[in-house]
Amino acid sequence: MVTEVFTYKVIGRMPEGLPNLLQTPEGHIIERIATGKQRGWWKVIIGKVEYVGKTPESAIEIAKSRGAILPEVTPALERQRLITAAKEELSLLRSGLRRLEKERASEYTLKVQREGIIEAEQKIKQLQKLEVAIPTPPVVPTALSKQVIAEEGYHSNPEEKLPSDHELLLHFGIEEVGSPGVVLDEARARATPCSCFTYKSKDYCWSRGIIGLLKPEQQEIYCVAGKTYKAQPALTERYTRFAEAAKEAHKKIEAMPKGRERLMAWLAAMGEELSKRAIEV
Repeated sequence: MVTEVFTYKVIGRMPEGLPNLLQTPEGHIIERIATGKQRGWWKVIIGKVEYVGKTPESAIEIAKSRGAILPEVTPALERQRLITAAKEELSLLRSGLRRLEKERASEYTLKVQREGIIEAEQKIKQLQKLEVAIPTPPVVPTALSKQVIAEEGYHSNPEEKLPSDHELLLHFGIEEVGSPGVVLDEARARATPCSCFTYKSKDYCWSRGIIGLLKPEQQEIYCVAGKTYKAQPALTERYTRFAEAAKEAHKKIEAMPKGRERLMAWLAAMGEELSKRAIEV
């Protein structure tokens, strides 16, 4: 009998001991096909699509070649990208100020340029404060998730961690640009149940492996292992204040075209509105 050597972590075996479930470092689950013409081959499911290869590695490569697996964009990398863009904007504003001073522009023009520089500096400070961690709701093992979570050392009732103020800010930022929650770990998000609370008759849920609260269509995909509801008066109160701030901040930028400048203006406006509500982020 030929001994198989795998690049990825073995997290499941058939009754006779043959590995049939692997996990990549990024969290993708690869399954050995048990029946049909492709028996013995491997498949990875991304979204609702299966990518099949003769080996686990080839299944992953096929998924990557089709654009199903993208390079991981962590919260830290995304924050750094925004900071870099803001610093570039600040540099342009400062260069513009020097040019205007040489050209002896009017005091009003110089004042407007200096105010733009101050705003850009404030944006950078706000972004530098923004730290994001993946929420960790309690895990209740199910038939779907037992194989995945068994080797990761999760407990059935770990201490629940609620979304922080920084995570709520990111959630409303994602909502402002019309984007769903950011999926960092597809397998973990699918295999663990969601934690939810109700606000104005709507469910708001979060899950391991996803940054930001889930949109309704995401809940259908990533809450298949179940939803855990628990009264969260403190979270509901914080969410209410953030929602009020986001509503006011949106009014200040809704006339701007979509893009980086609008997002940066929204961050500045959101900072002002949160400060009015005694929230510092």
